[in-house]
Amino acid sequence: MPKAIKAYLIPAILSVALGAPLSSHAVDYYGNQFQVTANVSMGNLDDLSNKASLRFTAQESKTVERFWVYIHSNQGGSKVYRYGMQEDNGGVPSGSWLGYEDFSVSGGSGWVSVDPSPAISVTSGAVYHIVVKPVSNPVKCLALRATTPPNQLIVYDQTSDVNSNTLFNDGFGWTVQDYQPVYILEYSDNTQEGNPCCSVDWGSIYGDNCESERFTITGGDRFITSVGAYLSSLGNPPNDCAFVLYNITDGVEEAGGTIVTAAEITASWTWYTYDLPSAKTLVNGKQYRFYLKTTGGNSSNKYMWNMPYNVDDPVDNSINYDGLNSTNQTSLDGGSTWSGDWPNYDAVFRFAELALSITVDPGSVDMGTVLPGATNIVSQTARPDGEVLVTNSSAVNVKYELSIANPLSWTAVDDPPDQSDEYRVSALFHPDQATASDFEKAGPAYNDVVNTGAKTCDGTYFATGSGQDGYDVPPSGTQYLYFDFDAPPTTGVTSQQTITITITAKPM
Repeated sequence: MPKAIKAYLIPAILSVALGAPLSSHAVDYYGNQFQVTANVSMGNLDDLSNKASLRFTAQESKTVERFWVYIHSNQGGSKVYRYGMQEDNGGVPSGSWLGYEDFSVSGGSGWVSVDPSPAISVTSGAVYHIVVKPVSNPVKCLALRATTPPNQLIVYDQTSDVNSNTLFNDGFGWTVQDYQPVYILEYSDNTQEGNPCCSVDWGSIYGDNCESERFTITGGDRFITSVGAYLSSLGNPPNDCAFVLYNITDGVEEAGGTIVTAAEITASWTWYTYDLPSAKTLVNGKQYRFYLKTTGGNSSNKYMWNMPYNVDDPVDNSINYDGLNSTNQTSLDGGSTWSGDWPNYDAVFRFAELALSITVDPGSVDMGTVLPGATNIVSQTARPDGEVLVTNSSAVNVKYELSIANPLSWTAVDDPPDQSDEYRVSALFHPDQATASDFEKAGPAYNDVVNTGAKTCDGTYFATGSGQDGYDVPPSGTQYLYFDFDAPPTTGVTSQQTITITITAKPM
């Protein structure tokens, strides 16, 4: 007698960023929001009682073998200073050294490396301080570099770090300065983290001079509703500033328009935003360029695009915004050709995204005990017609995308399974109780068959019509979803198997 197999089908929900022409629903941004508008001194360490602190949250649980700080100014011939790390105690340094190195610095501004003894183990999510203080009476003194504004972001991946700040102790206690700390940690595995953006700079936009950020989308499609750039002006640009969002991979312009007029721009750094008339999908793996252009003007009357700067070192460039995946490029012919590929500059820009949600009720469907070779087992729930309710709980119309994840020992196929451990799952939006004959499983279309490659509802896939097709679903719209299961003809697996169906909302 064949052994029984129990199969479970569990629809899994993902909250997916969705583009739609409703920018008021934007909840997140894609891009580089890390700004540098000024270089600042943290204060002269000119007394034995003075101390400076760069406070940060560790992003990794690793061992710090080296770290860098940036000297803002050095009056020359400075005496010995102690450079080390301490744990946090209520927002200020604990006073106990985890490791340090004492040395004097010659020369002016720039990075100095510190090899602390002993090496320092840090824990991801814990707060630490890089502390610098004089060891002997500083006849000549130095000061550490910081920048403004305090972004409280990890520049590389834009992760929030609310503890990121600088502090200064003049002998009467610690004062939070609200500056952005400039530092780099190097771990024992030769990886780095920190903020390499040590200086303010900008791209100049006038005449045929254009500036851009070139980037490749990673981590899934991005659905954007607006574009923004952090800009100021020098003098009086005579004409408006336009943007272009260009798909380099496909060679097509995705969007364009005026991001700021000559009348609106000011000499203060400000976000300027353009709401797209319709949502745009930035496709995972494709390369794009976001660039700004104008006409007229000159080097004294131009638009300026904020671009934090590092010293163009491979380590610095690797932990800049998005590493080498995103970089600044310049055009001198109005955007026809691009050069430069400056890895130590990144334009400050952001694209608003929409996060949509869908709900699936119930979250799992028990297919029951199924014999090998059984076919056309249609899902049932406790509801009168056995349906799974899929509801668009967002504020815009969506279409659904379905894909499957194999259990450990089985493989999904499109054709009727005829090999050991092969199975097939089909899905169908249907207005009432679905039966096996309602599912379209034949090739070459396999309209209702779900597989590991995602398939998007288009009025034909997973569809029966009558508004039950997973396509152009309005806000609060609920549709009925059913599944059909064809078991493996033979299998050595007799334990319960879980098959995961992922339902993803996508823009219309």
